[in-house]
Amino acid sequence: MSTQRRRVVIVGGGSAGISVAARLKRAGEGNVTVTEPSEVHYYQPLGTLVGAVGRRWLARCARRHR
Repeated sequence: MSTQRRRVVIVGGGSAGISVAARLKRAGEGNVTVTEPSEVHYYQPLGTLVGAVGRRWLARCARRHR
């Protein structure tokens, strides 16, 4: 039995990065890190589906990363 340790780093916390991290966790990978370079996250499911993104909408959807 091997005692190798693996580390997975995913650069980008967008839809693809989070999806890959979730799939790796379900597959049993225990050491996954997701890095996101931006300080603000915009929760935007309706904006991308409807296409009605304005300044007021963006201000309401902005959240600082912790």
